[in-house]
Amino acid sequence: MSAAASASSLLRDRPTRAHLALARGWVQGLDLRVLSERYLAGIDGEDSTNLRVARQRLQRPLDELAAAARRAGLKGASTLARQAALIQEPQGMPSL
Repeated sequence: MSAAASASSLLRDRPTRAHLALARGWVQGLDLRVLSERYLAGIDGEDSTNLRVARQRLQRPLDELAAAARRAGLKGASTLARQAALIQEPQGMPSL
């Protein structure tokens, strides 16, 4: 790992329990708006009703969990990575 890569990984915020609870609920099929109001309210002063912010907050823990699963050789890593990719383009919403 290069010095720049290790420095950037040290400076990134780590997912909190709230982020992991948000990710767990989303993977289980719960509504992202409800999850963000429950788990993201009050974190970093963000608006918990903004779905764009909620998707951004959800993306990182899922990406990190998928990467950890791949490193560990776990069987469900590809499924988790596909679930994380779904966040980029919300289902049922037109793209502009």
